[in-house]
Amino acid sequence: YQLIYVNNNLKEEFSLVFDVELKIGDNILEKIPGEIRELWKERYDKALQGSRLDFEDPIHSKHGICYIASFLNPILMDGKIIGVSCFTKDITN
Repeated sequence: YQLIYVNNNLKEEFSLVFDVELKIGDNILEKIPGEIRELWKERYDKALQGSRLDFEDPIHSKHGICYIASFLNPILMDGKIIGVSCFTKDITN
């Protein structure tokens, strides 16, 4: 669950929504709020087993509720899963 790449857009959105700074090397599950951590762990674990997932979630933050669409895909190298790519998009509007 260790972050090896984080783009600036995700850093900004994560900080805005969860008031948490992300950096390379962080364990993403340790940064996700406790009330949704287990759900996200299950999702990452499915992707690590080869599943491609897409879903929409309401996210409760200090600024209210926002809605995100997320896409988790296994990363393959030489036929083996070595990680997961995660793309999210704010779909509130």
